[in-house]
Amino acid sequence: MRNGQWSVISGQFWGSPMVFALFLMAVAGCQTVRQNPDDWVPPGPVEEWIIDEGPRLMRIGDRVGVQMSVGTGGIGSTESNIDEHGKIPLPMLVEPFKIAGMTPSAANVAIAQEYIRQQIYKEIVVNVTNLSAPPPTADVFFIHGEVRNRSGRIPLTPGITLSEAILISGDVTDFASDSIKLTRGDVSQKYSLKAIRNRRIPDPILMNRDVINVPRSFW
Repeated sequence: MRNGQWSVISGQFWGSPMVFALFLMAVAGCQTVRQNPDDWVPPGPVEEWIIDEGPRLMRIGDRVGVQMSVGTGGIGSTESNIDEHGKIPLPMLVEPFKIAGMTPSAANVAIAQEYIRQQIYKEIVVNVTNLSAPPPTADVFFIHGEVRNRSGRIPLTPGITLSEAILISGDVTDFASDSIKLTRGDVSQKYSLKAIRNRRIPDPILMNRDVINVPRSFW
C-alpha cells in the first residue's frame, strides 16, 4: 500500500483494516438466501392476476333509475338520463342533482342527505340503479404459480374442486410444491395436492373469486 491506496494483487487483498472490514461485510451481504416457498408470491404487481371490479362510476348519458321511500311507503320513482352537467331531476328538488362521478351506492347517500338538508324529509331511503351499466360478470377464480398452461382469471364452473381447477390449468409443473394455498377473502388454507388426489383429505369446492397459489418447490 502506498499513500493510503489499496490494490488486489495475485488474489490477495491489501489495504487498511477498515477497508478490509468493509470488504468482508460486502461479501457477507451477497450471500444467497433460500426463500421459503410459503412466502412465494407471483411476479409482477398483484393487479396483473387479480382485479376487483367494483361498480363503475356513473357518467353523462347514463340511464339512471331512482326509487325513494319513507317508512314503509314508497314516495315515487324516476328514470332519466344524466345530462351534460352530470345531473338528474328529482321529485321536489328545485334544481337537478349532480350524480355523475359517483357510484350508485354513493348517490344513494348523497341524494338522501340532500332531501334531509333541505328539510323535505327527516328520513328517506334512496335506491339508485345505473341502467346503463353492464351486467355483473360471471363467477371466476384465479390461479397462478407453477401450472403448465393456463393461469390468471378463469371462469368458475359451479361445483368445480381445487384439484379439478389445477387440471384445467394444465396440471402442476415438475417444479411445483405439493403445498397448494387456497385463499378465500382474507383467509388462506394450505392443501396437499397428493393427499387430495389419493383421497386422504377432502377436495374443497371453489367459490367465486377464490385464489389458488401453486408455489415452486425449493428443495
